Amino acid sequence: MKILLSPSKNLNENLSLKGESVPFFLGQSKIIQEKLKSLSPAELASLHEINSKLAELNYRRNQQWSVERLLEKGTPALFTFFGDVYRGLDVNSLSVEALEYLNDKILILSGLYGILRAWDKMLPYRLEMGTKISIDSFPDLYHFWKRPITEFLTSTNDDFILNLASNEYASAIDFSKVEKPVYTATFLDKVKGKYRPVNIFLKRARGLMVRYIALYQISSPEGIMAFDLENYKYNEELSNETTFVFVRDPK
Repeated sequence: MKILLSPSKNLNENLSLKGESVPFFLGQSKIIQEKLKSLSPAELASLHEINSKLAELNYRRNQQWSVERLLEKGTPALFTFFGDVYRGLDVNSLSVEALEYLNDKILILSGLYGILRAWDKMLPYRLEMGTKISIDSFPDLYHFWKRPITEFLTSTNDDFILNLASNEYASAIDFSKVEKPVYTATFLDKVKGKYRPVNIFLKRARGLMVRYIALYQISSPEGIMAFDLENYKYNEELSNETTFVFVRDPK
């Protein structure tokens, strides 16, 4: 099994942990960074739709980025991202055994790195997959990344893929060419009598699902369906062969 996750804009930049492996697509990351390094703070503010303070921060990040610096100072991806998904996962509270179980399963999709494995080295960055930026002859990051990411997923020796990424990131994959089953899990909360996706809860639940897989060493679609953390439960009526829907009622 491989588990697809989205990254987060929130990052833990005070880690003492060092990453152990090198990102698979580091050559492509260097090409993207060459483009980002050419952009001024004002251009970054427009590109990312952020204020001048954040633009200055990301300008510095881009200028400081290098392969050499990543190899020396890069922190492990799974511990560096710190958004709602990763708060749900709460990687720091997992046992060594649970972490080891996740090591070869986690794939974090990234606008800059393409794919990051759990212990891949990374440096802080800001580049969402949907960012409107052209790279070489590619009009956007979706076109830049679609073939390499899709080929990577096809080449792995896994029985199936669990997609817990957002649509923004999952759209960088041509699932029709991935030669193995792909299951997507989604999470709904009852609001005003109807089950709906609530963004903050949905993101956290994705992390909870990864935590559940690690804690109970889940290895099958049937095991995934048994997910029950924080009162979610599998809903057979709303699910189908490739989409697992989990619902939660108010307490």
